[in-house]
Amino acid sequence: MVEANLEKLREKNPLVLKEVSKDRKKEGYLRELGSQFVETEERKLILLGLAAKRRRQVQAWAHLSAPEPQGQLGPIPEPCATSTGGSRQLTADLFTVYLLSYVYKVYAKKVPPLAVNKISFTVQAEECFGLLGLNGAGKTSVLKLMTGKETITSGDAFVKGLSISSHLGKVRQWVGYCPQADALLDHMTGRETLVMYARLRGIPERHINACVDQILDELFINTNADQLVNSYSGGNKRKLSTGIALLGEPAVIFLDEPTTGMDPMARRLLWGTVTRVRKSGKAIVITSHR
Repeated sequence: MVEANLEKLREKNPLVLKEVSKDRKKEGYLRELGSQFVETEERKLILLGLAAKRRRQVQAWAHLSAPEPQGQLGPIPEPCATSTGGSRQLTADLFTVYLLSYVYKVYAKKVPPLAVNKISFTVQAEECFGLLGLNGAGKTSVLKLMTGKETITSGDAFVKGLSISSHLGKVRQWVGYCPQADALLDHMTGRETLVMYARLRGIPERHINACVDQILDELFINTNADQLVNSYSGGNKRKLSTGIALLGEPAVIFLDEPTTGMDPMARRLLWGTVTRVRKSGKAIVITSHR
């Protein structure tokens, strides 16, 4: 029916129909032009907003990365690891990561894979930050970059305002690390292992025994303290590795899947210890795939 009416109208006045079609084309063209203009303006606003945000971030990171004035060094680590007392003065943001990237060195491929791709986050004092992801997502790679085990490809990270890239030696004094693979010696006892790491940490000799006993009590491994590490269960090995990370009152603590192999009761006790440490003013980063 519609096609018949159009045919009749075309026969009676073809010029009018042409004008109508021209107007419709013009209207469609103008509508398309207007939508393109609106889209362009929206893009401009988004880009301006992102640029302003990036400018503020860069200013903040520049302020954080400024070197400390001479004579105003950070606080010296306390002798014991899990003490909740003390009057230590801590900065609000103990740990900051800015656009951190890491590229695997695979020479067989033209484009090496990205293990870490421009991540940014901040952890404040008395805060526990969870880094979650599937196996192979890059969680362990992030912590390796934070501790200097791997070299940062781009970006940077800051502990108490000091850059990890340029002040790694000093930053390590403020960091405790529990790796995913237990860094334990099988033919040493748990107590001997903690004493060894306490000495490496620089804890005064007169405080070492008290600190080790406190760690053993906090993590409930005092009954196995004088047994060889190779006789430990997987859960007890993770507890011992966590205890090593807590030695020396580090300001920032990295725990890479600390509850692997633990039963529910042991896991609950470990979380209780981590909570008490956090409340003492520490910044904690925990990775997990659960």
